[in-house]
Amino acid sequence: MILFFKSAFLLPVSISFNKFCFICMYFYVIYSILFIILINTDLLF
Repeated sequence: MILFFKSAFLLPVSISFNKFCFICMYFYVIYSILFIILINTDLLF
């Protein structure tokens, strides 16, 4: 679980110099919000 979250966090960082960084970070924010909602509602387990 923690390793998965770390990889999901480092993915946008590794492509931060990409010209599509803004788009990647936009989807990353949405993904993070959905991930937090899943944790809070215990649907992930």
